[in-house]
Amino acid sequence: MLKKYIRVMCLLLVLCLTAGMAACGGSDEKTLTQADGTQAAETEGVNEIEPAETALKIGILKFDADSAENAAAEGFLQALAAAGYENGKNMAVTTLCANGTDGYASLAETLAKDGADLIFALTPRCARAVSEQTHDIPVVFACVGDPLSEGLVQDADAPGGNLTGVADPAPVKEQIALIKTVFPEAKTVAVLYGDENADEASRAKAEIEALGMTCAPLAAASVTGAVEQLKAPGFAADAIYLPAGSDTFNNSLAYLANTAAALGLGLFTADAASVQKGGLASCDTDYLALGKQAGETAAKLLSAADGAAEAGKTPVKTADSEAKIYLNADAAKTLGVTFPEDLLADAVVYPDNE
Repeated sequence: MLKKYIRVMCLLLVLCLTAGMAACGGSDEKTLTQADGTQAAETEGVNEIEPAETALKIGILKFDADSAENAAAEGFLQALAAAGYENGKNMAVTTLCANGTDGYASLAETLAKDGADLIFALTPRCARAVSEQTHDIPVVFACVGDPLSEGLVQDADAPGGNLTGVADPAPVKEQIALIKTVFPEAKTVAVLYGDENADEASRAKAEIEALGMTCAPLAAASVTGAVEQLKAPGFAADAIYLPAGSDTFNNSLAYLANTAAALGLGLFTADAASVQKGGLASCDTDYLALGKQAGETAAKLLSAADGAAEAGKTPVKTADSEAKIYLNADAAKTLGVTFPEDLLADAVVYPDNE
């Protein structure tokens, strides 16, 4: 009887140990704690095929997990795959995202210290952070409107250093024309801007006036200041335009969008990500195509004897795809706006393609 009891207990112990080992080995996805206490995945999935020991190490640094940066990263990997670099086979990809916080600086350091063979940096701040961490690793940037004014390169034709990439300047003319398409009777457009994008506001003013409308410039150092001006007695506008580089307002975009809706004003933005966060509409870059262009540049650098030096000699490209229309169906419903059918035909519609 005692021997039978001992055999049963041993069997139960073996089963418990087996279950514990299975639970511990369920995933090899790494995480990194961000500045705001959240965790960002170092890899966006576990490779089904383990890469070879000699596989190239590619780092991707994103500022935020929005649709624009995600699409650019997807296009980047598609272009590398077309060039023969496949994640999980001869290439190992590590993707880090700051989730919209200032944690991007420490993430840039992580990628540099990890010994990446190339880093793909999305947005000016991420590209700048990576450039401050390494001069020996080739860096390709995207989601950057003007790399010269951002101080990322010395010259578009001869960037210098170890950075190059693809610039996607905002199509301001098309963005302002979009306001007229959605609101044909619009007469006055309020342009919100800060010190960091006064030049973009000037470009917008010229395009607004070219379409026979009046520009009401609203300079503000904070979203609170901008909202106070929008609510000021006597202020009137038919729509709001937020130019590219609006760091002052982008961090509180949802609040600004809600305020605009409460005032019955459509918020038109220079970037697709802001439409996803509550803006009414934008005409912006095709980010999948943008990422593919960046991936083609990366493939060239990876095949070079010295990728970092080659980056400094590789001219910065300009996005060569047609801009896309991005619309927010929820914002339109709140405002009682009906988008024209021809506008909807080829548009990306948030929150879902409807």
